[in-house]
Amino acid sequence: MVRVVGIDHLVISVGDFERSKEFYAPLMAFLGFDVEAEYEGSMMGWANGMTLFWIGVVLAVASLPV
Repeated sequence: MVRVVGIDHLVISVGDFERSKEFYAPLMAFLGFDVEAEYEGSMMGWANGMTLFWIGVVLAVASLPV
């Protein structure tokens, strides 16, 4: 039987990085996650030894003809 003990590289795309960081930073600290890395203005990640959680600015996508 497979036992899942963590999730590696869960990434949430966000439209407003600074606002999202203000929301997620205290939440992740409360949940026991430490900052793994931050790429100013674009990405930030937290880890707890089993899971790596990231937020990152969504890239603009060109409209495709239908």
